[in-house]
This record gives sequence, structure tokens and C-alpha cells, in this order.
Amino acid sequence: RKEANAKKRAQRELYEATEEELEEERQDAAARLLQGLYRAKRARRIIRELVKTNYLKIYDPEFERYFYKNKKTGATSWTKPTFFGSDDIEPQEFYHAPESWDPREPLCHQVAFVCTVDTYASKRIPDIHGSLRVDHQELEKVLTHPYICAFGPEHCTFLHNCTRDAFLASIAGLKAIVEQYECKSLLVIMQTHMTRVSRGGHKGSYFMMADSNWNSTSMAAQTSVSL
Repeated sequence: RKEANAKKRAQRELYEATEEELEEERQDAAARLLQGLYRAKRARRIIRELVKTNYLKIYDPEFERYFYKNKKTGATSWTKPTFFGSDDIEPQEFYHAPESWDPREPLCHQVAFVCTVDTYASKRIPDIHGSLRVDHQELEKVLTHPYICAFGPEHCTFLHNCTRDAFLASIAGLKAIVEQYECKSLLVIMQTHMTRVSRGGHKGSYFMMADSNWNSTSMAAQTSVSL
């Protein structure tokens, strides 16, 4: 009888162990699925940010409607790019030339890069309240105004509350634009928090991005952009 009881007890323990292992496997599988979904969602968000910076929304006075123009290819469409999803971009202002306007070509190609981050995912990084967003919008209007600064919209990049990956990808695109021309004027404006790491292997100053992490100085350095 003792042997029979011991055998049953061993079988029960084996069964319980097997159930625990199965439950651990289920949890691991669920965790991997969630991580995969998060990475996919994050990747889609980054791609959407990049796609949006590559398009212009322009008003056509002849047809009295807006169309979308790809900065790189010059292709136009009446319909919003599919990858925008439910998002959209601000339309370009339509201006009439003043009577005294002299339509001479600029002496060199003008390129602008404006990045504003005023909202952060990390609760440890305070949002910047005030006029930054308004300043960002006004900069976009003034720089691309054909009769004020006259920067070509296709040579301008405006990023608002972008992630680190989106910022770095946009910088790579900016470099490609700048390298096309021998004579160019480059304007870079950054509006965001800055942090300085004075110890460890990440010494230096950094721009904080929307997805920067402030759990530690090393994590902040790894999720921000080095100057």
C-alpha cells in the first residue's frame, strides 16, 4: 500500500509539474506575442511618421480642392496616401504674389530641418507647456512662404513629437538632400529638452525624443540623440 501511495503521489507531482511547465510556456508565448505586436505597432508608427514628412498637402485653386505631393518623386494624388491611416498632415498655405515680387532664383539651395518635441512618453520627463507647438507651426509657415523665406517645401523637414528612430531616419534623408547640391544653406532648429550625462560610458549631451526613457542616465542616453 505504501508503494502504491508513493507511486500515486509521484504521478500527481509529475502531473502538477507538467501543468506548471505548460502554463509557463503559455505565458512565454503570450509575452512573445505581445512583444511582437508592440514592435509591429511601434514600427508602423515610425513608418507613418516618416511617410508624413515626405508629403505635402497643397491647395489647387483651379479645382478648389487639396492634393498630395510626394517630395522625393514629385508624384501627386487627389487621395490621401493609404499609410496615413486616420492621420493627415497640415495643408500648405496658398499665397498670391505681391505686385513688387521679383521671381529670381535664390543664390543657393536652402534646406531646413525643424524638430519640436514637447510631449514625452516617460512620466519622468516633464512635458513642455507653452508656445513650442505654435512656434513650430509658425516656423513651417514662414520658412516655406514663397514670398518671405522661400524655402522649397520639398527641401524642408518638420518633425513634431517624433521618436528617436524617426528622427535618425529623417537626419539620414536630410543628409541625402544636402549632398545633392554644391551651394546650399542649411538651417537646423531643435526645440526639446536636453540632458547631459557626465559619468560612465555615455558621457555627453543629448536631445530628448518623444520616446526617450529616463529610468537611468544610461537608458536616457541610449534612447535619446547625441549632439
